[in-house]
Amino acid sequence: SPAGVVETASRITLDLPGTVGPLPGGAPSPGVYLLRAGSNAPADAVTNRTNSTPFSVAARVDVPASPAIPILPQAGGVYTVKGMGFVAGQTEVLLDTVALDVTTSPPGAGQFSVLDIATVEFRTPTNLAPGRYSVRIRVNGVESPPALWINV
Repeated sequence: SPAGVVETASRITLDLPGTVGPLPGGAPSPGVYLLRAGSNAPADAVTNRTNSTPFSVAARVDVPASPAIPILPQAGGVYTVKGMGFVAGQTEVLLDTVALDVTTSPPGAGQFSVLDIATVEFRTPTNLAPGRYSVRIRVNGVESPPALWINV
């Protein structure tokens, strides 16, 4: 468990590896999973096992390093999101409620592309009103916690 996290008889904390990949060294891909607690021993499997409960694993979205600010910079009109667990064909990018269209690299106006498991690039739509927008990332239907914003 991470430092400072309290585990009790009714609380289990999972600390997943920092990269997505095969077990035991990698974390599962983003998605919804079922968790059961109990014994694997055949005699105990029925009597000492909990019901399944769903839990979500989200893609990791990194905040730019020092100074750590959640405003994502752009270079040449392209914004680059770094993290872990972006899956081509299963990733969505929204700016507040404005969904961007998926494409192959390089993205055009209002489009995004998944370059690899750790990188997403996007461009804002040309008709996006000036203001601050949250960058929302969903992979396999699970949205990552808010971490980045852009200024248009």
